[in-house]
Parts: sequence; structure tokens; C-alpha cells
Amino acid sequence: VLQDANIRPAPGTDNQPIGRLNLGDEIVFVAQSENGQWFLVRLGEQRAANSAINSADGTGWVNQSLVSAPAGELPVQAPANTTAGASPTPAPTP
Repeated sequence: VLQDANIRPAPGTDNQPIGRLNLGDEIVFVAQSENGQWFLVRLGEQRAANSAINSADGTGWVNQSLVSAPAGELPVQAPANTTAGASPTPAPTP
């Protein structure tokens, strides 16, 4: 991690952070966004005490400008649907 960074639930800054990375934290790259501007990551073993990613699976999105790019290719992953788990509203029957 090149500088302190917010972790987001989806690529982009139009959502609230779900965690924080600190300068020097070790991260594990999981995937990249379709446009290559965001990486899906989880924390590695070497990290600051106040670094955290508060999601069900321990992953979150960070902007590529805030971290050292991984070696090699990453799979492309579309962000998870933020309404996953919500039940659809049934249509009334006439």
C-alpha cells in the first residue's frame, strides 16, 4: 500500500468506505474491475493494528493509484450486487 486508503464495497467513490488500509500494509489481490482502475483486495498478514476491511468475506475495493500493482494478470470481476439478499417485492395479482 503506497498511502493510507479507504476500502469501498464497490469500485468508485460514490459509496461509503467499509475499511481502511495504511501505508505499508500487505494486501492480497483477488480481482480487478472491468476498467482496471480498482482492485478487489483482502488484508495480508503484515498490517497496521487499525487496518480493517469490514465485509462478510473480508474483501473490498481500492483504487489502483493507491497500491503497487500486482505482478501478473488478475481476473476481472464485476462488483457484487449491493442489494443481494433482498427479496423482490411480489406483484399484486389482479
